[in-house]
Formats: sequence, structure tokens, C-alpha cells
Amino acid sequence: MNIKFPIFLLLGWIFITVSASADNLDPGFEGGIDTTINKIAASGLWKEGENYGNWRLIVRNLGWEHTRSFLYLQWLKIDDNNKDLIEFKTIPITEFNSGDWRNVIGIKYRDGAFAVHFALRSSREKIRKAILRPELPGEYQINF
Repeated sequence: MNIKFPIFLLLGWIFITVSASADNLDPGFEGGIDTTINKIAASGLWKEGENYGNWRLIVRNLGWEHTRSFLYLQWLKIDDNNKDLIEFKTIPITEFNSGDWRNVIGIKYRDGAFAVHFALRSSREKIRKAILRPELPGEYQINF
């Protein structure tokens, strides 16, 4: 017996099944993330004594019609005992934050550094780049 089943019905059923199962992966999430956070990039590894984990670069956009970007670097610690990832240290990138009115376009992590692509409000057409290289907790280097 050859039964013909429309493919769009089959795909719809698969989509509904996957969507329903994805809802059960984290049923406790109700939002609450800071709405000024515009971008996050996490990558790389750090180690200091018994502490280790990865970095996370956070971009916050403050303002309303004309927003301005601010950078914060976090060291996230892997907690093997509790099988968790916790915030170890967070610092503002003052060289970026106290400079001209900057708007972050994008962030990429490569070769141990974050490439931060941004535009100055005074010259939006020209994309500039800063290289932020995280080091031990609380330390970093930035070059414009």
C-alpha cells in the first residue's frame, strides 16, 4: 500500500515537535536580562592558580535615540564542584568608555583577542577597530 503524505504536513509536524521539546529545555527562564545589553561575545580561556574559565565581553548601549556603547570585560570561572559557570570579575574598559561617542557595530574573538568594530558618532561612515586582549583577572590590553 502506497500512502502519499503531503511533505508540508510532515515538516510542520517535525517543527511543532522540535519547538515543543525545545520549550522544555529551560522552563524556568522568565527574562530579566538588562535591556541595555546589546551584544555579548564569550570565548578564550584564562587560568590563575586554581581558578580558570573563559572571558566575556559585554556591550551596553545607553541612551535613547542616539545610543552610546560601553564595554565591560568579565572573567567567568568554571566551578567544577557545583558544575556551574560563575562571574569571577567584571571591569569597565575605561579607555573605550571614556573616549569619544562610540557605537559598537560588532565583536569577534580570534587569536586570543576581541576585535571590536565601532563607529564614532562624528564620522559614522568610517568603521574603526579596537583590539582588546584579556589577560589575568582584572588585566587587559587595548589598542585602537
